[in-house]
Amino acid sequence: PARASAGPTPEPSAAMFAWISPAEETSRQRKKRSLKYVVGRDSHAVRIAEKVPVVSSIVERVHTARGHVEQAQRAKFCNPMGENGFITQTAEMVPGLSDAIRCMHYYRGDDEAAERARATSLRKYFSKDGALTKTAELLPGSNLVAAVLLETSGNHEEAKKAINLVQNWRTIGSADGALVRLAEMFPGTDLIAFGLHASHGDFAHALRSIVKTRWVDIEADRLVAIMDVSDVGTLAMSELIVGDVDVHPVAGPLLGALLDLSVKLIESGTEKSEIIDHRMITGDLQETIIRIVNTVITKNIELQLGTLDKKVYKAIGSANVVLAERRTSVLRRAILPSRIPRPRRELFDVLQRVVPEVTLTHAEFPYIRHLHPKYTEYKRGLPEAVGAVSCISCFSWWTFGLPTCMLGCFTGCFAGALQGMRVMSRNFAPTVNRRNGSAMSRMKRPTSLMNRRSDTSDVLPEKGSERPVGVIIEVPDVPEVADLVVNYVVGEVLASWGFGRLLAKILRSLTPAVRSFLADLVVSKTGSPMQLLVPISVPETCALDVDGNQLTIPQMPFGLLLDLRLRGQGPLIERVRVVMADKVINSTIQRVEAQLPKIDLRRLVPQLESFTAPVCVQLELELEWASPVQCHLVVKHPCAKLTLPE
Repeated sequence: PARASAGPTPEPSAAMFAWISPAEETSRQRKKRSLKYVVGRDSHAVRIAEKVPVVSSIVERVHTARGHVEQAQRAKFCNPMGENGFITQTAEMVPGLSDAIRCMHYYRGDDEAAERARATSLRKYFSKDGALTKTAELLPGSNLVAAVLLETSGNHEEAKKAINLVQNWRTIGSADGALVRLAEMFPGTDLIAFGLHASHGDFAHALRSIVKTRWVDIEADRLVAIMDVSDVGTLAMSELIVGDVDVHPVAGPLLGALLDLSVKLIESGTEKSEIIDHRMITGDLQETIIRIVNTVITKNIELQLGTLDKKVYKAIGSANVVLAERRTSVLRRAILPSRIPRPRRELFDVLQRVVPEVTLTHAEFPYIRHLHPKYTEYKRGLPEAVGAVSCISCFSWWTFGLPTCMLGCFTGCFAGALQGMRVMSRNFAPTVNRRNGSAMSRMKRPTSLMNRRSDTSDVLPEKGSERPVGVIIEVPDVPEVADLVVNYVVGEVLASWGFGRLLAKILRSLTPAVRSFLADLVVSKTGSPMQLLVPISVPETCALDVDGNQLTIPQMPFGLLLDLRLRGQGPLIERVRVVMADKVINSTIQRVEAQLPKIDLRRLVPQLESFTAPVCVQLELELEWASPVQCHLVVKHPCAKLTLPE
């Protein structure tokens, strides 16, 4: 009834669906409420008034009285005579006047603005380490006045140093000398002091010459390093994205200085000539950082590959020492070799060629094919008949004393061997499937749940079903590498002592028969190898130990996926892949991220030793994948407090 009394619905017209631009809508609203757009809280007149000295403070109080919080904060930020206004910061550059402004900031409770004003204050220049005090210590007579003032202020050690005029001239060019202090006072010469400190690797004094404060807080929105990880040989950073960087308190421009120090910190591990070439190529500091990082990555990979043989020889030498200690009895001397021989150079040449070609992709885990047993049921036959003969022989010998004991023993062992082959034939494929399923479910669990019992079944995922996503590392030329490793183990290591030579002969004679027997147990398509997923867990290790604060890498499970070719006489291992789930990687990153704020970087980086307080970094790390071969290392909200020398 109410709907009926409302009257007929008006017909839609073209004006109802016409698009209205924002400018037209604003013009309409101004015509309706013209006074609001002239003197309202967001009008142009009010915004202009917020930037006028003295008037801005009045407008801010009006906004506060009316409860307009957002507008009050805007007026406070735009106030030229406020704590961060351009008039205030200009006045802070005048010694003497900056002392008065500093007291005002302290009275208002703004410590950062007070520290910024202190940078050019007379109190700083006449302090125990001030530029004017250091200059007075160089002149005969004035050094005694400086010593008296220092003694009356309680600085006994500094007063003794002020009296020693010769020593003051010797340290005039040091990081805290009078010459450097004077250079840090004036604009222009402070850049020269910055360059001198930075070139000597003294980052704390370099920052002090620019910021002119006792501490500085560095905060950033995010940093993104885009890495191309298609293979080890071409591993490189393609782009560096730096978000908004906030540095406070500062009395001068600092962002360029921070980027320059970042370049110097990265280039410390490279050759100087290469860095000069990079700077000549481009003036973009971010591009320079990318080039230097890529140079460091390439040099480190080449260094690791070049010293691979030395590291292997060192490990073999340590193993030989352990073997010499363990070969104490006759049995151990017979079983254990006296020494392990060194591999031939051919093996290292192949490894140095293969490692740069190792590929890395981010995708779903490979599908592991199910094995189907060829023999599931057996009819009664030879094993049962041989077992019956064994029982009759033993019974005859026990009851009637017939000489059938040896026949019973032989037929019994033969029957047991046949029955064991039946059990192996029936259970080989299901056991491999169950092991692969157990390894797959174990790798899907994060690091924190490694020691808990899995609630998932040890069943391999079917083809087409959802599989874990993670990093897949594939090693090329596996048959060639496997053949060289087998020849080294069997032909050199086992051939170095008597028991090893016997074991090598047994392996050479039984390997073809065992491979043929296992291949006959599985029903497989022609040409498809058997896949075996071997679970491997890297134990928890301590990567760093800085003054009792340890940076530990948690336990990391991953899988070694082997493609085994059982049939034929070729290499047994046809393909090798290493798989690691994203859950494990992210859990490891979170554990490492939580430990970083406890690590003092001064103990790790020599360029940071001159900072007077621990340099700790707080951040959030994430690993994102834009494509299967490109990852983004995202550093969110990094922040650090740097305490500079006086």
